[in-house]
Amino acid sequence: MTPDSRRYPIDIDLKTATKKEILDALRGYFEQAPGRCGVFDGNELVDEGFTCQYRGPVLEDGKRHTCAVGAMIPDAAYKTEFEGASAASLLERLGIENDGLQFLLNDIQSIHDAPRSWCGGVFKAWDKFNALYYDALIEEAL
Repeated sequence: MTPDSRRYPIDIDLKTATKKEILDALRGYFEQAPGRCGVFDGNELVDEGFTCQYRGPVLEDGKRHTCAVGAMIPDAAYKTEFEGASAASLLERLGIENDGLQFLLNDIQSIHDAPRSWCGGVFKAWDKFNALYYDALIEEAL
């Protein structure tokens, strides 16, 4: 799979990136993403019985919808067995030293996967995203 086969690839190295750098990269993702990533009915997300996925199936246009965290997994490293794994388990499987990163990824997943974060394919939870961002700024300043 080539990098442009994903719908919203995020070029970031989770092994070396700071929380602020991760959130800077995700800001663009949330500005473009069409919504949550999970169980599909054709090309439409199914709300009832929704199951989140790091990577959804390849769509008719050849692109792949991803969740915010899934968009940061390099294509060469992605394995289908990552689906259903917690953020901590995902980082371990990717060989990334955790150092509390799983908590940021959990928060990102919670914001991304909440139905109330989206309205008509537009991200609406900027207040929650910005709270994470300001926490990262303060942490870097200390």
